[in-house]
Amino acid sequence: MINLGFYSGKKLPNVRVQSTLLDRAMEGVALLLWILLGVLALYCLLRMSDSDLPKKALASWGAYTLMMILVAYASYAPVRQFNFPFRVTERTVVVQYRLATRLCRVLNITMGLMFLAISFAGVGPMLDLNKALTFVMLPVVMLVLTVYWVLAYKYK
Repeated sequence: MINLGFYSGKKLPNVRVQSTLLDRAMEGVALLLWILLGVLALYCLLRMSDSDLPKKALASWGAYTLMMILVAYASYAPVRQFNFPFRVTERTVVVQYRLATRLCRVLNITMGLMFLAISFAGVGPMLDLNKALTFVMLPVVMLVLTVYWVLAYKYK
């Protein structure tokens, strides 16, 4: 169940929306972030076995793998699995469903950037970049959720 609000999609018709090029591109970016995080974690494991960084990077990669699988499932979940923030009718179900699945894809990308920043926070010359990414991502996630709510209200 993807809980975005109080109004259940259980009684709505089961719609399937074709993924657009933008949706596929967002999934590709999330997959590239996952591959990058995995390669960097393995590199740290092979090159810096004496430090604490490889454990942190591998744990971050594992956590992102789990989160990516869950959010990727949510991107393709049927309408009955969603709770929407506003009342959804048969007339607006397609738009609300597309907004909810795009929210899942955008959150997948922001989580990838967050895990990338967290796993390498405090490492050498990238210290400032990692701090910036770590502290910027929470407002970005809040902005994404706010934009989703505004658009969901607009198209209710």
